Amino acid sequence: MAGKLSFWCGVALVLLLAACRPLPGAPLQLQVAQAGALPDSQQVLQARFGPPQAADFNPGFTRHTYWIKTTVHNHGQRNRILLLLNNPHINHAEAWQVGKGPLAARLGDYFPFASRPYYDRDLIIPISMRPGDSATVLLWVNKANESLQLRLEALTPEELEARRRQEHLFMGFSLGWLVLIAMFAVFLWAGLRHRANLLYALYVMVIVLWMLSNWGLGFQYLWPMAPGFASKARPVFALLGVACFTSVLLSFFPPRPQFRWLTRTCRWYMVLMLVLAAGSLVINYSSLPDRTKVPFLQLLSACTIAGALLNGLYLWYQWRAGEKLVQYYVLAICFLLLTTVSINLYQFGITNSFTIFLNTYGSAIGLMGETAILSMGFARRVTLYKKEKEDLALHMLLREKQMAEQMIAVELAERTRLGRDLHDSIGSMLATIHLHASQLQHQYPQVPLQQLQAMLQQSMAEARSIAHNLVPPHLAQQGLHNALKQLVQQQPAHNCRFALYYDVHQNLPLAMQTSLYRICTELISNAVRHAAATEVSIQLTEEETQLQLLVEDNGRGFDSQQASQGIGLQNLRSRIDYLKGSLHIDSNKDGTTVIILLPKPI
Repeated sequence: MAGKLSFWCGVALVLLLAACRPLPGAPLQLQVAQAGALPDSQQVLQARFGPPQAADFNPGFTRHTYWIKTTVHNHGQRNRILLLLNNPHINHAEAWQVGKGPLAARLGDYFPFASRPYYDRDLIIPISMRPGDSATVLLWVNKANESLQLRLEALTPEELEARRRQEHLFMGFSLGWLVLIAMFAVFLWAGLRHRANLLYALYVMVIVLWMLSNWGLGFQYLWPMAPGFASKARPVFALLGVACFTSVLLSFFPPRPQFRWLTRTCRWYMVLMLVLAAGSLVINYSSLPDRTKVPFLQLLSACTIAGALLNGLYLWYQWRAGEKLVQYYVLAICFLLLTTVSINLYQFGITNSFTIFLNTYGSAIGLMGETAILSMGFARRVTLYKKEKEDLALHMLLREKQMAEQMIAVELAERTRLGRDLHDSIGSMLATIHLHASQLQHQYPQVPLQQLQAMLQQSMAEARSIAHNLVPPHLAQQGLHNALKQLVQQQPAHNCRFALYYDVHQNLPLAMQTSLYRICTELISNAVRHAAATEVSIQLTEEETQLQLLVEDNGRGFDSQQASQGIGLQNLRSRIDYLKGSLHIDSNKDGTTVIILLPKPI
């Protein structure tokens, strides 16, 4: 099921990516020069612009600010053109139109979102110009001590709207996919109460926040009045995501004693990630000295790489220990690392159509692929858990059945011994006493011994009856039906009529036949001896999933609450419990009805 779902989701993703190919924009030629810490007109006059180059400017990690000069042409039908920077994470940017003055002041994520001249997740500079005209634009960009990528395009409002529809389609699919994955994990946690599922849902939601911040949607919709957080959101959520992933790993694969040191290292690593995330929130990065900014970013990158290596080492140890489902985590991490490396190529200045495409969609592709593979692992774990639970339940059932059969076998052996001793020892002694009493009666006819002889005969009959009931006559050979017939026929004469109805076609195990025979013996004895019944009906029938034993009599009845303390009823309940059955008793002055329901043997 999970494999089919992932397959069709993959097909949908491929079709969506094919539909999300970049729409063409107006090509621009750029001239670049290094700039000072703040824009200044004298700097522009003294700046040495390089030769014209393509619209993609990607110096990678840089310590400089830049002047960028380009010429924009209005190829539309309106008096407005939009200069798109294609990077929502510029710290500070300002623009001028040569000969006309400022176009936009103080753009970037160091300033409130409402200060932008065009309401969009990206940095867009609107330029007023007639159709067919051209304008020279100067752009001052500050992302010193960070990675800088720009891809300048001139679009009409209609072209930008078409592009945004296309991008929002992919973003909506990606975020919806991740939210569904998180809901799936929460449902698994609600059913299994396993902490790994809840931690996984938390990890996915942190990923969602990171993607929102990476696309600029977080600054636009979630924290538009927090420019200080806008520049920190990506590293903060990245650190939290790595910490959450490590916690999922430790919870999904329980630590083993043989590499306890690695488990402690992973836990200390999670603490370090949380501390760095908190530190990133507290530190004002823009006010840090230049010599501190790059080492701080390098520390974050090194910790992230160390986390990937640490998680990989933990998975390798788990694989060596024979842990199941490790391959899902390894495949997920490899997929994410593949897209991450491709994205980093662009961050380090390697520019081509493939890296530009991955810089836009790569994070979503990698995270969707990773979560899809991990979700398959969770689904597989649920399947294995269910199978193990079923196997354990079956094992317990068979174990209980074996224990019940052993107890019944021990009881049968003990009853056989008692019956044999009663018949051979006490029965023989009573017969001998009766013989001597008969001889004494002949020798001394004047002595009244008739009552003694009658009592001896009754005792011998009782002993034979008890011995007979202790050991069912040929139950294995004759079957339960014939044994119950003999039980009814050999009851002592108590002016009681018996009716037996037997409708069971399944061959019942000998242990179950023995238990049913004992139950019927106990119920008949209660009806005849204690309730003084004159009519007793016994019905044993077979239904689809259970056996039903119905015993009715017309005796004087009893109080089932008080009788439950008696040994006879306790023994009866004990036998029924061994057979996983249920007992229902309805007794009053007009008689007693006992219904026993037993599951059919497997």
